Amino acid sequence: MMLPSIGPGKTSFLHFWTLEVELLFYIAVALLFFTFGRLRREVLFAAYISTGLCILYKGFLSGVMFKSPLLAFLMMFWGALCRSFLYFKFYRWSWLAPVKGVDWARSVMFGLLTAPLVFRPIVHFFLPHLGGDRPNWLRLVSVFAAFGFLFWVVFKPVRIGWLSSVGRWTYSTYLLHLVVIMAVHWVGQFPFFSGLYRIPLFFTFLVLIISFAVGAVAYRWIEQPSDAIGKRLAAGR
Repeated sequence: MMLPSIGPGKTSFLHFWTLEVELLFYIAVALLFFTFGRLRREVLFAAYISTGLCILYKGFLSGVMFKSPLLAFLMMFWGALCRSFLYFKFYRWSWLAPVKGVDWARSVMFGLLTAPLVFRPIVHFFLPHLGGDRPNWLRLVSVFAAFGFLFWVVFKPVRIGWLSSVGRWTYSTYLLHLVVIMAVHWVGQFPFFSGLYRIPLFFTFLVLIISFAVGAVAYRWIEQPSDAIGKRLAAGR
């Protein structure tokens, strides 16, 4: 399903399109490993910056910025770098921690790593002719809310039980969210719901809430039992 869509002039924005991105990312990581050996922070950082520069070059060259699958690579290299720096010994720079309980060195590093990702929605919003879309306040606010949450959990370790549960539900939510979108879209065609359906903000939050509710049920009754069966099979029992 994925391989026939890889080629010039072809695209595959299917329900499981992220699996295609993962497949290509694994190939890229394997090539980096065979070229440089262990994927040290320096290698990941060079790959991250190179990917960002390629996106900018392609955007300015074509006149339409950020229309590229390389954006997914940029996000994945960013995640790899963040994971790598989680284990970095920032305490060596104790002078960067003027406030007790706040690891300023770690926070500054995560901020610098995240800056290229924030650059995209800012340009997309203020220069819509490069993004190929009109300005969207909701999209911009959502992006900064997500990054605000990121820095909140970096500056202050968060221990919230229900938030951990939502995190565990995310894979099941991802697998079933398109089903929820289609169902809500179908129900929204009825006259009683048509007025609410035309309100984008209401539709977005409705889909979000239902998707995570369905994900929670699927995690409890499908994903967890499936994982248990897989572990028993792997153990030869």
